[in-house]
Amino acid sequence: MHRDAEPTGTLEDFDSGLLEKYNYASRHLKARKIERILEDYIGTDVERQEMRCLDVGCSIGVISSQMAKAFGQVVGLEPLAEATGLARRLSSQTGASFVQGDGIRLPFPDGSFDVLLCAQVYEHTTDPRQLASEIYRVLKPGGCCFFSGPNRLWPLEYHYDWLFLHWLPQAILDRFCQWRYGRPYELILLNYWQLRSLWQDFGRIDYTLRLLYDPDKFLEETDPTQWTRKIPHWIPRVPQFLLPNFNWVLAKAKEPPNV
Repeated sequence: MHRDAEPTGTLEDFDSGLLEKYNYASRHLKARKIERILEDYIGTDVERQEMRCLDVGCSIGVISSQMAKAFGQVVGLEPLAEATGLARRLSSQTGASFVQGDGIRLPFPDGSFDVLLCAQVYEHTTDPRQLASEIYRVLKPGGCCFFSGPNRLWPLEYHYDWLFLHWLPQAILDRFCQWRYGRPYELILLNYWQLRSLWQDFGRIDYTLRLLYDPDKFLEETDPTQWTRKIPHWIPRVPQFLLPNFNWVLAKAKEPPNV
């Protein structure tokens, strides 16, 4: 990918507006959360150092770089050329590598990776089911995928910061976004049951409520979801289908289902 053609530098060398555009700071918080969840699920550093990890939809590579500290090899895949170039520059000293490509057509052979990351990606694809199929294909038997993604039933559409926006009929939604933002609404949001169906070929280990009720283990002190520390223990747990976002580890069986 001609990495030596990309200029490198320290974080201070990059335009702050460009880093803000790609939510650089918030991606660091997400990276630590993902790392701690995978530590909890996979186990020892030795085991993870022998694994290959693919970060699908890696953007500017913040999470990929964090994973490079834990896994033997990390590859970030990103469809946008600008973000891919930034990822190579920002992560030039971490050992992570980056490929420009699409999550619904992963450019890797079957069973190439032990671990995959699919964090806040499904809603940006044109075909979430093809994304799930591709992730299953390139994941080794016995491997796992960290998945996080928004819930359509949550009233705030956080990509645009509008309440109930995504609940509008598609024709009205497209017209509004075309008028307000100059483009139609291109996201695909799924609810809890649709997401469970999307990943039905995997075993599902749900970390969502554990993040909410045990933030000390999984979240940074500066993470905005730390307000959950103040939830009294006597309050009943929130029904999962109403939560704004889901965090799951998806496990691929060691043997095909028909074996």
